[in-house]
Amino acid sequence: MSSSIRFELRGMKELQAKLKDVHVDISREVYRDVIPKAADMVVQSIRAGAPVNTGTLRDAVKSKLYSKLNTVTAMVRPGRTAHLVENGTKPHAIPRSNKKTGARWVWQHPGARAKPFFWRAVEAVEEAVLDLIEKLVGEHLERSWRR
Repeated sequence: MSSSIRFELRGMKELQAKLKDVHVDISREVYRDVIPKAADMVVQSIRAGAPVNTGTLRDAVKSKLYSKLNTVTAMVRPGRTAHLVENGTKPHAIPRSNKKTGARWVWQHPGARAKPFFWRAVEAVEEAVLDLIEKLVGEHLERSWRR
């Protein structure tokens, strides 16, 4: 099971109700602009901190946008093997076989040291992401107020 990060902005109806007297239209488009940019900032940080052997782990870090009623969510996923790199592995046996000859054997994996990169990268940009969200939402509000 790999780690993932989830950004959510909830309560758009409540926010719209509070801002109704100033005639500001806060819509999904605002959040569809803000959340992907914040998620991209996290993705870039994780990719920059990922250990690179072949580049597969770095390239596997992706984000995806989901939208439901009053919630816009961006999921940042680090790929299938990130948890093995992040937490390391203990020595373990890996059964192998050859389909052509039917031969079977066991390969002893020596284990791997943990190379934490995921949560360090997230923590490194946490404040910057919150500042970006605040800035972008503020810009959308200002544009709406000028109309």
